[in-house]
Amino acid sequence: MPTLLDTDIEHIRAAVLQSCNENYTNALLTPPYWRRRLVEIMRLNHLSKAQLNQVDALLAILDRFDAVHDLSVA
Repeated sequence: MPTLLDTDIEHIRAAVLQSCNENYTNALLTPPYWRRRLVEIMRLNHLSKAQLNQVDALLAILDRFDAVHDLSVA
């Protein structure tokens, strides 16, 4: 059974994929916002190896998005 943290990571995964879409227009829920959420999850929770792998994969997606769009990776 998924934990609340697993559900949150899955929600962020869906949102990251949507916010990295070229047609996405929400000015508030941008890739930098999702990066901050992921960093906060890592800072505030003890993640399992699987959860850490999921978060790392999402951060890698955001890194690639930033690189393509000449955004600073923070």
